[in-house]
Amino acid sequence: MYIAGRSNIQVCHIIFGQISNPNLKLERNVDIGKTALDYYQYNLNNGTFVVDQTNHYISADKQGQVSYFGKKPALDRLNEMIGISGVKSEINEFIAIAQMNKQRKEQGISSDAMTLHSLFLGNPGTGKTTVARILGEILFDKGIINDQKFVEVSRSDIVGRYIGETAIKTRKVLESALGGVLFIDEAYTLANGDEKDFGREAIDEILKFIEDHRADVVVIFAGYTDRMEKFLKMNEGLRSRIPNHFMFEDYTPQELIEIGWNDLKAKNYIVDKTAYTDLVMHNFNVSHDHSNGRWVRNLNERLIRKFAVRVAGQQGEDLSAIKQQDIDAAML
Repeated sequence: MYIAGRSNIQVCHIIFGQISNPNLKLERNVDIGKTALDYYQYNLNNGTFVVDQTNHYISADKQGQVSYFGKKPALDRLNEMIGISGVKSEINEFIAIAQMNKQRKEQGISSDAMTLHSLFLGNPGTGKTTVARILGEILFDKGIINDQKFVEVSRSDIVGRYIGETAIKTRKVLESALGGVLFIDEAYTLANGDEKDFGREAIDEILKFIEDHRADVVVIFAGYTDRMEKFLKMNEGLRSRIPNHFMFEDYTPQELIEIGWNDLKAKNYIVDKTAYTDLVMHNFNVSHDHSNGRWVRNLNERLIRKFAVRVAGQQGEDLSAIKQQDIDAAML
């Protein structure tokens, strides 16, 4: 049995008479109520299940397999992310409420329309863009939005250089995101400049559009916490139309170690974890700049450069094993 796509299947029993490899193959985003397989005795000669004297099927002493393919469901990937425990908890609540409201509507039960537009607040490198992409996938998987669209823009994509251009650019971007998610990075830059700055025109256009298309698009505004406060003050309608605020915490040193360690493993490098931990802790105390994931990825790039200098041109050198001398060279 092969099940793909965004299927939702509820069954009492899945019964097989023969073992194949596997008996059940599921795409990871399939929702199936039962994945345990039952096996009954089967007569290959006449193609029928064997029954006993009371006409009941006879269980067979067999074990089959369930195989999964495709990437993990978005909600699983969110919950497996390192750190940001508060954000993950709030996103799970956010999705649960949105899904419940959808189900109530389908059952004809009146419920308040939930506004999905959100603020993602936090320092750089805390996973705001990654979580926004995953959130879009979750909303699509749950049938809350119609399209698996993720449109990412910044100020230059929506603010024009002359009168009238901004409204056109902004509307074009908004229309391209209909049915999906629009992610506006460093949204506070729309508040730069004086009253004549065209960023204000972009905000006015966005507010009008999301009012006219309440259920057709999800807009996520992202940026540094303190600067986003200035952004919210630009227009009285912003706070009421963007009620969902997600605060992305800085990663702890231990979380940065796990992020960096996983990054190296994904690139097929081998390094002693204790030595790597010493490197991260030392450099963190010397140079941590609150860029979080970016900081540890930059540290890994520095480590790999030192490693490359040592092994370049060396015959027979292991091109995967990072040694203590590479760790020492990467320390500040």
